[in-house]
Amino acid sequence: MRWLKRDEGLSMVLVGVLLAVLLALSGMAVDLGAVFAERRELRNGADAAALAIAEDCGRQVAPCNEATATATAQEYADANAHDHASAVNAIDLTITGPATGAIRVVTGAWDATAEEAGVRVPLLSLLGFRRIQVGAAATAIFDHPTDAEGLPLIIDTCEFDKAGGYGTGSMVTLYFHSPSSTDPPPMQCPSNPAHMDFPGGFGWLAPNLGGACAAAVAAGRWASADPGNSLPQPECRDPGEILAAILDQDILLPMYVDINSRDKKYLVAGFSAFHVTAYALASGGKYSYPPGFKCPLNPSDTCLQGHFTSATVYTGTPGGDDYGVVLVKLTE
Repeated sequence: MRWLKRDEGLSMVLVGVLLAVLLALSGMAVDLGAVFAERRELRNGADAAALAIAEDCGRQVAPCNEATATATAQEYADANAHDHASAVNAIDLTITGPATGAIRVVTGAWDATAEEAGVRVPLLSLLGFRRIQVGAAATAIFDHPTDAEGLPLIIDTCEFDKAGGYGTGSMVTLYFHSPSSTDPPPMQCPSNPAHMDFPGGFGWLAPNLGGACAAAVAAGRWASADPGNSLPQPECRDPGEILAAILDQDILLPMYVDINSRDKKYLVAGFSAFHVTAYALASGGKYSYPPGFKCPLNPSDTCLQGHFTSATVYTGTPGGDDYGVVLVKLTE
């Protein structure tokens, strides 16, 4: 049995085994890399689709139904795939109110060339795997925010109500003197003791975001005012920053329903969005634009000109009232 002790050819067997293992590992690395890349693309597509559908439904700019949602989901899923082909496997649309609800989008890999689902794994096919099924899911809500951050300005809900609608056809001037007015034509908001502006106050809030010209407030809570004619100082002293933050921007405007004049606080009701076309936020023209702009009723007034509009925010707590601002947020 001397031949049993001979080791000629053993190295060839070992090389063959190791080569097979290396090929299998290489196949796993290449093919699984393609699978993970596909999963990232599907996840991006599902996220983008859910956010887009939620915004369309929340802002009511497209029919909020499964047919429209499916078409939107397919568009965004394909756009986020390197080969511009993905499958939308499921759409789950839940409507909880006129402009509130949730949307869940499930995407899957699709091979348009072979017209088959899944990712082709040619190297792993040596181990019996021809395709691997890959999918992703995302859920987004559409609602109205109960809290937000923005410029330290606040108006009466009456101003929003009297504006008469959204869009450039409803241009108004918002005054922050007492009593507040909306035009055209000028119409006074209630000025009874419970709801009039602070004596000498112009709707400024006390900035509370670490030195920024901004305030964070929440509906149903009292917000501290910054009384007086001038902008809150020193947070809002830079005219260039004010210009960049306000002009031709859709700014969030907190709105109040009550005032505690003794403690100088506003009771916040919710959030509207206002597109600013001109403003005069202090006398002297330093905080005015266009240059030389004066408020129509009184050149010494503080005012914003523009129109109410709809807007989308992506952070905050849902459950607020609808004043045109929609909260769109991923929950899955």
